[in-house]
Amino acid sequence: FTVWRFFSAIAFFLTRFVLGSNTGGLDTIYYN
Repeated sequence: FTVWRFFSAIAFFLTRFVLGSNTGGLDTIYYN
C-alpha cells in the first residue's frame, strides 16, 4: 500500500464520476 496509489485511486474514481462512463482513455491512464 502506498499513499500515491491511494490518491491515484481517488482521482480515478472521481474522474469517472465527473466525466461519466464514456472515458475509456482516461480510465486506462489512471488505472495504469
